[in-house]
Amino acid sequence: ESEISFPWQQGNQAERKRMRRKRKKLKEIDGGEQKDEGVMTSMQDAISQWSKLLANPKVRNVVMMNGFYWVALAGSQMTLLPLILTDPSGLAMSATKVGEVYIGMSL
Repeated sequence: ESEISFPWQQGNQAERKRMRRKRKKLKEIDGGEQKDEGVMTSMQDAISQWSKLLANPKVRNVVMMNGFYWVALAGSQMTLLPLILTDPSGLAMSATKVGEVYIGMSL
C-alpha cells in the first residue's frame, strides 16, 4: 500500500503504522466491516487528528490564514455587500443587479 507523504507527516511514520494496525485489527474483529461508533467518537477522532496537525507551525499558519480569509469573506462579501448594494438611500440595486455583481465577482 503506497501512501502520499507530506513533509509534516515524515516524522509520524510510527504513528501511521500504529493506526494502520489498529484499523486492520478492527476489521478482523468486525468481520471486515468497521462498526459505526457514533458522532462523539468521530468528533474525538477528528479533534485528535487536527490537534496533531496544528502542532506544526507551518500548517498552523496556513490554516489560520485560510480561516482569516473565510471570516473576511463571510463578513464582507456575503453579509455587508448585499446590504450596501440594496440600501434604498445608497445604490438601491434590485435583486437582479445584485446577482449581476456576484456573477462579475465570480469571473
